[in-house]
Amino acid sequence: MSLLTLAPGETSISRIVSCIRQLVQYEQTMPAPLTASLVSDVALNNISTYFPGPSIAQGTVGTWYVSASATFRDTAAAALFELVISDGTTIIASGGTSSFAGGAFIHMCLSGVITSPANNLRITARDFTNTTGQMMATLTGFGHDTMITAFRIG
Repeated sequence: MSLLTLAPGETSISRIVSCIRQLVQYEQTMPAPLTASLVSDVALNNISTYFPGPSIAQGTVGTWYVSASATFRDTAAAALFELVISDGTTIIASGGTSSFAGGAFIHMCLSGVITSPANNLRITARDFTNTTGQMMATLTGFGHDTMITAFRIG
């Protein structure tokens, strides 16, 4: 039944109250998201290595929506960065971004879905160009400049 369709004897107010109760009940059954953030900057000091970022221990059951965001900087020159979300076995999402000059900051976001993850969900990153790249933890001062979030959706 939609909000605009009223049952016999039902008023629009009683229908709205019923919808609000259903929303509150749904919200109370939703699991809280799992999140993790970097606590300190990670040096991306080898162009052939993917360096670990934050990870989440969510278990191996269920279907998960995962999102990640990372802030990068290369202190020496313009650089190409890659960010990967995985469970260590399956790549959920990956992408690349580039900074336009040394010292410039760049931010990147990814998301994807995985069923029955083999291990903890994690992000890894690398600087393809130089050995002076960084994955940033607290550029803004709020401590969530590189983070991963997961919601169990099934």
